[in-house]
Amino acid sequence: MKKVWLMWLIMAMVILYFTVGIVKAECVTVSDPGEWSILDDHTFVLYENGRAKVVVEIWGFVRPWSKVVVLKTTFCMLDTKVFLIDGVPVDIRAVKKVKQD
Repeated sequence: MKKVWLMWLIMAMVILYFTVGIVKAECVTVSDPGEWSILDDHTFVLYENGRAKVVVEIWGFVRPWSKVVVLKTTFCMLDTKVFLIDGVPVDIRAVKKVKQD
């Protein structure tokens, strides 16, 4: 009987952990994303007014010669169809705001 209660407690804790993680997903708004630079094949930085604004990790590939078009100015982790990269809609894996000093 104690094993059943322990199993339910562990399941509840796991569900709570993932639910809180989803609710706390970071979202960003980029009003004028003019420039960008590549960190690796799946990650790039968007700049606003010459300052780094957000680091974006995507489910596709981005290359130095890629054409990046921003379709949504407000987006969150795991958001869909946020960018067009070389004409292909791309989904977000993760976003992280860049801290400004």
